[in-house]
Amino acid sequence: MRTYNTKKVFFLAYALYVISKVLNRIPSYTLSENIQKALSFLALMILAFNVTLRLKNLKISKKKILAVIVLLTITGLSLISRDFFLLFVILFGINAATMQDDDVIKLFKISFFTIGITTIGIVLLCTFGLIENVSTARSLGGEARYAWGFVHSQIIPLMFFYLIGDRITYQKNASFFGMLITLFIAFVLDGWFDSRNGLYSMIMLVFLVLAWRLEFFINRKYRKKLALGNLYQNLSKYLAGSISLLSLGLLYLYRQGVGIAIIIDRLLSSRLRAANTRFTSLPMQFIRIVSYAEYHETSVSVLDNGYLYIIARYGILYLILFVILAYYIAQFFQRTRNIHGTIFFISALVSCYITNEIVSCNFLPFMVIGIREILIFINKRIQVTSLIADRREL
Repeated sequence: MRTYNTKKVFFLAYALYVISKVLNRIPSYTLSENIQKALSFLALMILAFNVTLRLKNLKISKKKILAVIVLLTITGLSLISRDFFLLFVILFGINAATMQDDDVIKLFKISFFTIGITTIGIVLLCTFGLIENVSTARSLGGEARYAWGFVHSQIIPLMFFYLIGDRITYQKNASFFGMLITLFIAFVLDGWFDSRNGLYSMIMLVFLVLAWRLEFFINRKYRKKLALGNLYQNLSKYLAGSISLLSLGLLYLYRQGVGIAIIIDRLLSSRLRAANTRFTSLPMQFIRIVSYAEYHETSVSVLDNGYLYIIARYGILYLILFVILAYYIAQFFQRTRNIHGTIFFISALVSCYITNEIVSCNFLPFMVIGIREILIFINKRIQVTSLIADRREL
């Protein structure tokens, strides 16, 4: 009789949820919405069953009671807001907490193949006319640009950036010529889709990879001890907090009419103006949880800044939690000595300044790793506290 393999079932649930999130980005159809909901529900049931098995094997303790309270709270908030992204991230993190580091890295491999194959399928369906080819207006006017099966023309170039990042992360390698070819493809996609977000993100990724490979070559040939890898690792720990402060600071300066902020706004295609319009009509709150549909129903402008988007969707508290999460994600790549993962994470964080991919399927592996690392840290602290208490009793 075969035993229940929680790891393989977890990977299946992860793939199903990723597919559902990709389908969420195509034009609205009754069939696609039903498929998306069915995949999300199936993934949720699998994750809930896995978590139930883990909690069942635990003895009644403060740890078990705390876990149940947290899960019930997150579930309640998800039901009220009709937004289940946070619940999925928590459940994925709990399931991944007992897995080995190498198994967790496989999430990037699953994302690569799942998103890649699903995207190709959507483009083919659009080519045959089964999915609408939506046109989106250019920021500076001109001819319309087509999305080829998705709701916006910027999605495919951004997905390409994340797919390349996923690949170099799970392979822990990136060749010099491979990255140059990747950059060439990014320029082709930019000309096709007019997506500067995807292009700028890819330029950042390629630049960081090539700089690290150049440093590696210099260290090996001339025996010079450069520390670019250490710089990347330290930068990745505090980058999310720095960009969050930069986003809020520039928005404040723009509201005050400071010249430098107005110039930056023009360079960023009026992103600060859009953010100012959004938060003028709906002021920032410390805690706010709204669904994706509700957010767009009440949206008066598009927020192409992931850090401000978090505040608009979930409140300031969630942004603070994300900054903490980012620190633990960076620590994971440092601990596992995955410099390519660090480079991809830095590029993704910078990219999120001009996109809102933080709560998308593209950023999901990072979020799961962050929750996992925090849970492992909490578990170790509880064990140390219990050990100290036992020694005091003796």
